[in-house]
Amino acid sequence: KLFLLLESKEKWNLEINGVKVSTKTSAWQFDKCIAKVDILKYVKAGTNTVRITGVYDYDIAVEELYLSGEFGVRSLTGNKYAITGEPKTLADGDWGYQGYPFYAGSMIYEKDVVISNGKNNKVALELNNPKGTIFFVHVNGKKLPLVSEPWKVDITGAVKEGKNNIKIEVVGSVRNTFGPLHHKLGDESGWVGPYQFVDDASQKLEYVFTPYGLLEGASIVVSEVGK
Repeated sequence: KLFLLLESKEKWNLEINGVKVSTKTSAWQFDKCIAKVDILKYVKAGTNTVRITGVYDYDIAVEELYLSGEFGVRSLTGNKYAITGEPKTLADGDWGYQGYPFYAGSMIYEKDVVISNGKNNKVALELNNPKGTIFFVHVNGKKLPLVSEPWKVDITGAVKEGKNNIKIEVVGSVRNTFGPLHHKLGDESGWVGPYQFVDDASQKLEYVFTPYGLLEGASIVVSEVGK
């Protein structure tokens, strides 16, 4: 799947590799004014050209174009990126360096874990340095939210003796999609508004991302009741 996200679709004519593409669609993403145009059959391996044309007047603004779909992104030299296939699995660490630098959405980490859960034990799951907006732990189908530190949740009532299916859902945000992507301070600026972009000195050509994911994995902690 591959979509072009185009704001104010009715004001633009779209061409992909010299072929006219209709922007008549009711599909949208992020905001209803951002149309979601299916372009998969118009693209090819290698370099592709996207061209939009329209009447430029006081009521029009050239907004960013975005790509959305099922693909990975690989960093090239010269601050450029290329679309690739998705990785089969994610390791601990920032998912931005594993094929998803601009990704806005959720990731689910899944593993079957064998737990010896005797009657005198309690079981907790702890996220080690997670980065996201909110986290959900799914244990054998039971959903448990994690919204604040410490990133630890009691899962005693959800686990069983033997093999247990555990999923950890990390909910991201649109920060690495919409930015700030070129401000030197990134999120350390504390606030992002028009005045953060009035001078060249505060900007850089390289992308400034925020990490997302299970940066140091997760742990199952089994302990005796009362300890």
